[in-house]
Amino acid sequence: MSAKHINSLMHNPFLGSEIITHFLSGFYDQGEEKNSFSTPHIYLVLPFVLSEPIREVLQNCNRRSNVFTIFLKSSERSSSLGGVEEQYKSFLPLTKKALIVGHNKKDFKVSDTITLLNPKDYRRSKESAKTYFHSAFYLGYIFKKEASMVEVYEKLIL
Repeated sequence: MSAKHINSLMHNPFLGSEIITHFLSGFYDQGEEKNSFSTPHIYLVLPFVLSEPIREVLQNCNRRSNVFTIFLKSSERSSSLGGVEEQYKSFLPLTKKALIVGHNKKDFKVSDTITLLNPKDYRRSKESAKTYFHSAFYLGYIFKKEASMVEVYEKLIL
């Protein structure tokens, strides 16, 4: 597959909406009542999941993982966060399109908050997309463990 094709797939709002849906599935997976996720924070999801170094770190997540153990425990893992600020800015248009697609597909509802309507199981995904969806699920899962998103930003120094 050429670099042009890979770039097209990476910037596909339909893939982006699936990644966001899997993130929300992980965020709501902890047996709690389905609260809503604050819309501004959703803009972190695609830069984290579509960044290969961060995605590789997220592949090592499990249910015991948290922000500290997955990103901050080793300098090698924390270095994977380099460039997130620039990626955040470059992924804003794609995230906006992905939110529209996911809302129209009724996977989630977008307002001031985002509410998951159609949870997804990354284990049932095609192998070609499973690493993205697994990473998104566990990113949501570890973000939910933190007291607040402010705490996530402080720990990751974003």
